[in-house]
Amino acid sequence: MSSLEPPRVQYFQPRGPFLPPVRWRQHDHRWVWVVSVLAALLLAGLATAALLAGVVSSSRFTAHGALQVDCTTRQAITGQPVGLGAPVRIYQVRSGEIVASTEFDRFEDLDAEACFASFQVGDVPVADGGYLIRIGDLPARLVSKEALEQGVVFNG
Repeated sequence: MSSLEPPRVQYFQPRGPFLPPVRWRQHDHRWVWVVSVLAALLLAGLATAALLAGVVSSSRFTAHGALQVDCTTRQAITGQPVGLGAPVRIYQVRSGEIVASTEFDRFEDLDAEACFASFQVGDVPVADGGYLIRIGDLPARLVSKEALEQGVVFNG
């Protein structure tokens, strides 16, 4: 090849000896499949558990309520025989079964003119049609789930 001739373009390398096979490809790698399948099953199980936990937690709620009471006697301001310590029972409207029971166990003195006896009960199942709340021996009152979640205020 002289200095005046352009170089020849070669697209392929000249033939040579075969390359030795790669060692890791010669072994059986079933453990990779086993580990991959186990990891996928574990992730599927965790996803199912998270889904079930979300469904269960959305089917129950915590009910809150308060009753305005006289600050000195701690009885209802309307003169009804209920107040601090009065039992509270929550019934499902459709079935009539009792779903929760507690009592007015907290006393809150907001200022000199307004005092409240309150209750809180957790793990109340969600029900269609609302709830009947019975305070002491007074007639039951119809209350929605949303009102119980936010905190319903009774006036006696």
